[in-house]
Amino acid sequence: MSHPPLHLTHPGQLPAPVTGDDSLQVLTDAIDSLARQRTAYWLGDSAVRLHALASLITQAQQILPQAVCDARDQELTWTQIGSSSAPPLPQQHATTGTTTHDQLDNDHPHNADERSSLGGA
Repeated sequence: MSHPPLHLTHPGQLPAPVTGDDSLQVLTDAIDSLARQRTAYWLGDSAVRLHALASLITQAQQILPQAVCDARDQELTWTQIGSSSAPPLPQQHATTGTTTHDQLDNDHPHNADERSSLGGA
């Protein structure tokens, strides 16, 4: 799958993090590889895949500070670093002005309101 080339919208601006088929394939391969290295009979075991994914997330969090130091050494500004490494912020609905949220998050106040309006707990 080919993606259009990334382009900077302002001089010095870095693109925001992007997810897609390419990054999903790399992550899936990494999960499978780690699971295979750590557990001989892992194929189809969702617990092993979940553990491998959690391990990779933790490892990424551990190496992020060094990546930030390396970026600062290359004279990137804090704004550039923040825009290239931060997850996207929740988007607001254009019509209601409310912030989107995870519909499966039962503790979110919007979900509680929705449940009560439907007669739920």
